[in-house]
Amino acid sequence: MIGFLIGLACGGGEIYLLTRLTLAVQKSESGKIVGYVFLKLLLLACAFVPVILFFRQDLLWCGVGISATLVLGAVIINWRSQRSGKGDKQS
Repeated sequence: MIGFLIGLACGGGEIYLLTRLTLAVQKSESGKIVGYVFLKLLLLACAFVPVILFFRQDLLWCGVGISATLVLGAVIINWRSQRSGKGDKQS
């Protein structure tokens, strides 16, 4: 279960970095793009390496935690942006 908690924390950081990365891509800030991609890879490594070394049996749960947080975070961010009038609205 420790792997799942690590995955949730990593997923939260990943969704935050993903939102920053998309803003940097929209503004064509190449330096920030490279920095955010590097930070995203580093965060994944910081989550998976300890789980692989110390909690190998929780590796699947770590991946599930990361994926679930990313999916739920993306849904929440999309919902909030639609409500504020910034996102695409479905008819």
